[in-house]
Amino acid sequence: MLIGTILKRKSINGYIYNNLIEPKSIISRHNELVLEMNYRGINHKSDILYDLDELLSYLPDNIKNYKIDTFKSYNELLSRCSKCKGE
Repeated sequence: MLIGTILKRKSINGYIYNNLIEPKSIISRHNELVLEMNYRGINHKSDILYDLDELLSYLPDNIKNYKIDTFKSYNELLSRCSKCKGE
């Protein structure tokens, strides 16, 4: 879905402002998920056959180079999951 959005050159600001993706990590993250799917015996059918720099070329540098705020992400997880919080 995300690659489709990028291929259409649409805004990904919502993903960025909600601290959900690092655009320059899309392909490596995808590949990590493929390994996990294979480990679990899930059939993978969505190879990414695009050059990352070309895919992201329309994005402004601040969006293209966004890094997830891991502290904020961790706190968000704790606020949603009592098991993660240790309750």
